[in-house]
Amino acid sequence: MVGTFTWLLVALIAVSVIAMWAERTGRLPESVNVSGPLITLHTGRGRDLLDRLAGPKRLWRAWGNLGLGFAAVVAVAMFGVIGTSIANLLQNPSIQLDYQPRHMLVIPGVNEYLPLAAAPAIVAALLVALVVHEGGHGLLCRVEDIDIDSLGLVFLGPIPMGAFVAPDEDSQIAADRGAQARMFAAGVTNNLAITIVALLLLFGPVMGSVAVADGVPVGQTYRGSPADEAGLTFGDRITSVEGEAVADRDAFDAALANESDRRVTVGLADGREVALDRSVMLVRAVPAVFEPINTSGGPTIHAVNGTTVRTTAEFEAAVENHSLARIETSGGTATVPIGALAAGVDPDGPFGTATGLGTDDPVVITRLGGERVVSYEAFIDRFRAPNFAPEDRVDIEYYRLDGGRETATVRLGADAENASDPHLGVGGLRPGYSSAGVGEVGLETYPAERYAATLTSETPLADLVSGDFLLRLGAILFLPFVAMLPMSAGEGFAGFIDPVANFYVIEGPLAGLGGLVFTLANVLFWTGWVNVNLAFFNCIPAFPLDGGHLLRVGTEGVLSRTRFNSRSAVRVVTTTIGLVMGAGLLVMLFGPMLL
Repeated sequence: MVGTFTWLLVALIAVSVIAMWAERTGRLPESVNVSGPLITLHTGRGRDLLDRLAGPKRLWRAWGNLGLGFAAVVAVAMFGVIGTSIANLLQNPSIQLDYQPRHMLVIPGVNEYLPLAAAPAIVAALLVALVVHEGGHGLLCRVEDIDIDSLGLVFLGPIPMGAFVAPDEDSQIAADRGAQARMFAAGVTNNLAITIVALLLLFGPVMGSVAVADGVPVGQTYRGSPADEAGLTFGDRITSVEGEAVADRDAFDAALANESDRRVTVGLADGREVALDRSVMLVRAVPAVFEPINTSGGPTIHAVNGTTVRTTAEFEAAVENHSLARIETSGGTATVPIGALAAGVDPDGPFGTATGLGTDDPVVITRLGGERVVSYEAFIDRFRAPNFAPEDRVDIEYYRLDGGRETATVRLGADAENASDPHLGVGGLRPGYSSAGVGEVGLETYPAERYAATLTSETPLADLVSGDFLLRLGAILFLPFVAMLPMSAGEGFAGFIDPVANFYVIEGPLAGLGGLVFTLANVLFWTGWVNVNLAFFNCIPAFPLDGGHLLRVGTEGVLSRTRFNSRSAVRVVTTTIGLVMGAGLLVMLFGPMLL
């Protein structure tokens, strides 16, 4: 079956060929220009409106100066982000995202992480972003008495890609550097302002009217698992076990533990009831720990140390008294240490000092102070005050992945944030039994509550001052693409669209709007997301982006005070940095396919 990406590519080629033919044969008006697959529509309309809006020039210049500072900071940050990303990619080429070329496109239906249902909100957000960005350039042009040659839209074949305001070149050159810099930074400034407004509305009144629905939201099921065999899919919500209501995953797991029969009946929010024939599965495991078991797809665990296991409780009982466990699964058999997996050790920390291990030495901690720890959760529960305190000497049993059982007596340090808490000095602790999750039904819970918490604030204005707003903004940038991350256990968040909307209910001050609250939340979410990404991208110091123009103006200002004050020197600096940024972007985009 031909995919959406293929049809889009065919349409791009067809429209480009037709447009180039029409231009060469004189069938296009002068306002339409074709450059390969790029088609630009030029117009002079809108200049009178910009002239009227540009009236309070002192106000707009102050706004431009404020934005210029933000743009400069973001431009430097983008230089650092690209450089750091390249360094990490080259140092850790094996740590890759679920990368495909189509994931570069923020096009619903083509990018698999952006469903078609999100398209209306994304298109609306894109229109807002383009209007305020290019409108900002045009407005500051008139404020600084820079003439506008034309305004228009840019298409990549049939796909609208952006808008533009083209200043008159002679008028732009005649303007002073400050005026040029404010004009080039205006688009980014407006995008950041719209981001703040949209997200403040989202974090406050809108998400204040959205709550997580009771039950277990099904994010994904493992092929061949009890949940898969029962027909459970993404979007289902489990509300009961054997007729007893369950409010969340903890209540669901507790209800399963109380059932002795292998088969249990669960009720769903849509009124259906399905039967689950429970079996224990190994999920989200780090392959290196469980070699030679094939951990992909979640193999079924048949026995542990020769004992048949069919529930999580039976699995934990089988490993409770054995640091090493012989695990027989549908994907193979292996004898592995079961405990808390740490990806590395701080060589200068208490554990590293006692053992001589370092950051590249993963270990599985199996006993702490003589007591068995079977998982990360058991380790965290055990390793806290008042069980242990700084300066305590603790006997620890552990296994190196490239070696056997070892023991060490460690003198605990003090936690850097709370001096009364103990510190061991191990990092990258993975949840589960030596990193593996052990489940009876083979489903992952959609993190509906976590996403709602990320998007909600009781004091959004205070967060803007305290810095919590920036933390939420950083998290939002990654929400649609969470499923791309290594060891991801579920779906990302692309808005309150089907079937994600099934996991939430409308209540609170805007409850009277009903489902329109979800629509409003989607538009605000994507408006913030698109605007901040457009702002950040345009701040990259490379032509023809705004960051490239700001780099030129800034370089001219610096070199004008030195003996290197010449156009050729400015061109060398800007071209060098631009080429480095361009090469960096290419490595970021295509490096994962080549390394």
